[in-house]
Amino acid sequence: MGKLMKHERKTKTLIIIHTAMLMGILLFSTSLKADLQRDMLSFEQRYIPLLLLTAQSDAQSVVASEKLIIQWNEFKQQHAYGHQDDSLWGFDLESIERQILNAQRLIQAGHFKLAYTQLVKVRTRFIAMRERHNIPFYIDELSRFDSPLQVLLAKFRLNQADDVYVEISQARTAWQSLMQTEINFNDYDLTLQQMEYLHHGLLKGERTLASMQEHFIAADYGKLEELAIQMQDLYSQTYAIFGAD
Repeated sequence: MGKLMKHERKTKTLIIIHTAMLMGILLFSTSLKADLQRDMLSFEQRYIPLLLLTAQSDAQSVVASEKLIIQWNEFKQQHAYGHQDDSLWGFDLESIERQILNAQRLIQAGHFKLAYTQLVKVRTRFIAMRERHNIPFYIDELSRFDSPLQVLLAKFRLNQADDVYVEISQARTAWQSLMQTEINFNDYDLTLQQMEYLHHGLLKGERTLASMQEHFIAADYGKLEELAIQMQDLYSQTYAIFGAD
């Protein structure tokens, strides 16, 4: 009987120890994930203004690129060796650094369109990194709208306004997906004014895309490009609220 009780106590002790170890691992993992999410947001707050300025060929992108590199170095210092379980982590960091430095060099030379292409690749890599680490990031859902929007705008540049219904539908589907995505405003340092702007912007975007579909069905192609440009401006202004002042 004594041996049995001793065995039971030992078993219970081992269970308690293992449970405590597991809880410790989970807490550490949660903390690491929260730190990563926070530092990724700090990076985005410098990245977003630079991307938008570069898209506009704005000379202010020179200073913005310098700020981004400072933020990038801070991120790299904190997270370069913290994710050994991710075999692609180091490769992604090296690629991001190369693209950021290439973009800065191109911006300084006045080659804004080429620099923009490099910067978009940075966004794509960060989205993939967050997906691998199961980090919900509202900005990524917003970014995904940019792809169908650019395809739509490209068709207008080719004078194909009478053949854009599929592209309008894809853009509207992406926007509706964004509208259905929950956001914790506290996670993104948004002011009350920015929260209100985001809410109204989402509704305005849905109305604009619905109007585009209606105009296309009515064969009123003349209004489509104007509405698409309005949508691009709305997207850029909405994206901009997640950047640093």
